[in-house]
Amino acid sequence: MVFLLAACAGPPDATPQGICARKAEDDPQVKQLIMLSGTNTNLQRDLRQEMQDARRQATRRCLESMGIETRGGVQSQPPAIPHF
Repeated sequence: MVFLLAACAGPPDATPQGICARKAEDDPQVKQLIMLSGTNTNLQRDLRQEMQDARRQATRRCLESMGIETRGGVQSQPPAIPHF
């Protein structure tokens, strides 16, 4: 069964982006967030944006280490804390 699923998935993305996206899963910050969230679905939901940001940053660092410039863009900001 697992073999069939692997065959259907096709070859892994061999582009620098695909390689770095897979390497991002080994980033210490990404691993820490995954461990923190565990199986708690509420916590997973709360940490979703932080995990996406950590993966994006790890992927960008990997691409830059390969000599590939990443395009500029708007860096996500943490939510503003309302002041009353």
